[in-house]
Amino acid sequence: MRHFSSIFLLASAAALLGAGALAATPDLDGVWQVVTPITALTTLDGTAPPLNPAAEKIYDQRKAELAAGNRAAFDSTLKCKPMGEPRTAYDPAGGPFEILQDNEEKEIVFGYTWNRMVRFVYLTGKAPEVIGPSYYATATGAWHGNKLVLDVEGLHDTVFLDASGMPHSENLKLTETFQLAGQGRLLDETIRFDDPATFTRPWETKVTYRKLPAGTRIQEDVCEERLHVTAY
Repeated sequence: MRHFSSIFLLASAAALLGAGALAATPDLDGVWQVVTPITALTTLDGTAPPLNPAAEKIYDQRKAELAAGNRAAFDSTLKCKPMGEPRTAYDPAGGPFEILQDNEEKEIVFGYTWNRMVRFVYLTGKAPEVIGPSYYATATGAWHGNKLVLDVEGLHDTVFLDASGMPHSENLKLTETFQLAGQGRLLDETIRFDDPATFTRPWETKVTYRKLPAGTRIQEDVCEERLHVTAY
């Protein structure tokens, strides 16, 4: 009987250790860069986002300006305005970004190359208390197993979802889900867009980032130095 009790205790301890390992919070710390920069967003199945007729008209006007080489007519980033969320991380000109994770303080910080912008995410697990429209919105989130899920609200409608000028309203709600892949060398982000004023239905896209070598530092970015440089 003692023999079987010992086996039972060892098995229980192993199970507890295994559960603890599975429950460990993933480590997203480091500098990341988009694998394939995104100029124009598409849905998960590779189709165009479901814009309503009014938003489609605005988008077509911006694409026409872009085709004519007149990006400055609609894109305020050429005048040093922030790219905003979620564009900064995957835009061709956005550059690498850093994630600083502090689970004890219930906070994650995203530090972007572009114009030295910083975004704070509060891991309260509660719906965001929106303080007003801003370039990087109000974000709260929580860990769901090995996935970090963020709820994002309160984005300025003067920023676009991508470099092609895709619009949104200030009622846009984002759900961003981050998950490590490739043995921690990759970071997958699934983004859900919910904005009845712009889209006929909610939709999702996916972006993958690669982790840059340890010791990589975000470079200082001074917008005035590239005001006359075309990045696209």
